[in-house]
Amino acid sequence: MATQVLDHLGSLPGVKQLLEQMSGGQGASAEGVEGGAYALLLALLAHKAPGPVLLMCPQSGQLDQVAEDLEGLGTRPLLIFPQLDPSPESEQPDPRTVALQGQRIKTLQALRRKQQGVVVSSPGALMQPVPTLQELEHASLTLRVGQQLDPNHLAQQLVQLGFHSVPAVELPGEFSRRGGIFDIFAAQWDQPVRLEFFGDEIDSIRHFDPFSQRSTEKLSQVELVLCPVRTDPTAQKPSSPRAYLDEFLPRESWVVLWNSWELQRAGERFLQRSQQVKELLAPQQLLARLQRFPLLTLDQVAPGEVSGRLIRLPFGPADPWCG
Repeated sequence: MATQVLDHLGSLPGVKQLLEQMSGGQGASAEGVEGGAYALLLALLAHKAPGPVLLMCPQSGQLDQVAEDLEGLGTRPLLIFPQLDPSPESEQPDPRTVALQGQRIKTLQALRRKQQGVVVSSPGALMQPVPTLQELEHASLTLRVGQQLDPNHLAQQLVQLGFHSVPAVELPGEFSRRGGIFDIFAAQWDQPVRLEFFGDEIDSIRHFDPFSQRSTEKLSQVELVLCPVRTDPTAQKPSSPRAYLDEFLPRESWVVLWNSWELQRAGERFLQRSQQVKELLAPQQLLARLQRFPLLTLDQVAPGEVSGRLIRLPFGPADPWCG
């Protein structure tokens, strides 16, 4: 049923023109996109795009709601790329920050594997640096059943990266070791993992419930990204290379700017709030980087200057996402 609705939407005048321009690599600008039409149109773009679709929302608080609306239309996979707190680095990252870092790494890993889907983000998140592709590949460790691995060395690595050693793992960024049982909850994982060692050999790998502490799904392998747990994304050595999410997008990706005027203002506000701005992209720099992809701007009413030929889409009033 959802596919039939999307196919019908794609045949409508204006919408068809929009898809043709995006498919031709020209980009497009559209106004009159209101109400539930936002979710339908974005679901259609995800259905038709030859690669991932990056949707940039004005406010970071909108990401979960937008993702929920798209998921309700069967749009999967959905990846949320959130912004981190721009305040200075703290010695003890709070669980929320660790979880946000995990979402960012999870999205980067999915794009590194050329995974299709929709990435929902905000200006502040895209302005913040991420590990380079080379750093991410170097930091990725695949743990397999039967693999030889010194658990003492693994524990040392986790401590150096900011993981907390606890009696029982409950939250992302924690690990626990009890004899030959090694529990880890990496920030990019949805569930913690239990490694059972026989000497220096991984004898079994399972997910486990952090509340009951009981093992659940049996795994043959799991990927662990050994990235530092830190709160300030700008806390890098001055000479270290910098990367940003757009560098992980394949060439065939589409980019959607929702409410372009608000996006510009949101980016400027985030830059003003950030106490360390050397590693951050300016809003104008971010837009310039995104213009190498087919770019679609969606507005209720188009601003004075738009790129490409303006397409007017007569959809309903009242956009619930704009408050």
